[in-house]
Amino acid sequence: MSKPRKVEEPQAPYAAKKPAKVAAQPPAGPRFADLEKVRANNAKLIRVHSKVLQKLAQ
Repeated sequence: MSKPRKVEEPQAPYAAKKPAKVAAQPPAGPRFADLEKVRANNAKLIRVHSKVLQKLAQ
């Protein structure tokens, strides 16, 4: 059952979307983070969100 349409409304097929470009596939397998980068990111998060973390701890 099709949707009723107005007489003035022309029936036209939808234009097909252009295919997306395929990105380069990353290497398969688990990714491992550098421990120093993880520690630096954690320290930054604690500095930036210290007030929020203190409120959550209470």
